[in-house]
Amino acid sequence: MNLTLRTRIFVIVSIILLLILAISIAITVFSNKKTETENQPTNTQDGQEQQIFDGQNGVLINNDDFSVIDANTPIAQMNSEEKIKSAAQNIAKIFVERYGSYSTDNPGQNLKDLEVLSTADLWKVLKSRIENMTVGEDFIGFTTRAFSSSITSFEEDKIIIRVISAREENKNGDIRNFNQEAEVAVIKSGDVWLVDDVKWK
Repeated sequence: MNLTLRTRIFVIVSIILLLILAISIAITVFSNKKTETENQPTNTQDGQEQQIFDGQNGVLINNDDFSVIDANTPIAQMNSEEKIKSAAQNIAKIFVERYGSYSTDNPGQNLKDLEVLSTADLWKVLKSRIENMTVGEDFIGFTTRAFSSSITSFEEDKIIIRVISAREENKNGDIRNFNQEAEVAVIKSGDVWLVDDVKWK
């Protein structure tokens, strides 16, 4: 077989690159396995003080202040009130994120997305806003992420939730970040909980 000089150089360089790649992969795999075994906590029992080695920080921790958690320890289930509160807080956070995220490129879409989460009365208000919406020439956009919620009032058929969100405002490329609080009223409508009111603070 008669190979040109260019072909020989290409083959040699390719083989060298493949060897370097194989060695790099082997080193990476080996170091990952070593790190995983070092980071695993080690316990000593049998009447002795437990010690846990934190492989990441290289610290030996005495474990005489707490006991080992048994794998068979039952986890307490939420009661129905806790489930309702948790669901209402999730609905409020989702609602605030959608309500507070919009742009002039797609006016009113955020409000249209809220129909399934809104009571009939709130949807009438939102629908009216959509129909009467006007858009200027300048670009304005908001992105909202809810990061905290707490219940301020809990009744059998109405929950008031305080939602704190991180918001980003974009006006023609000028960005402003700020936190804003919203108060969300969630009411029971039949078998479901829906948002009946929202107010920015």
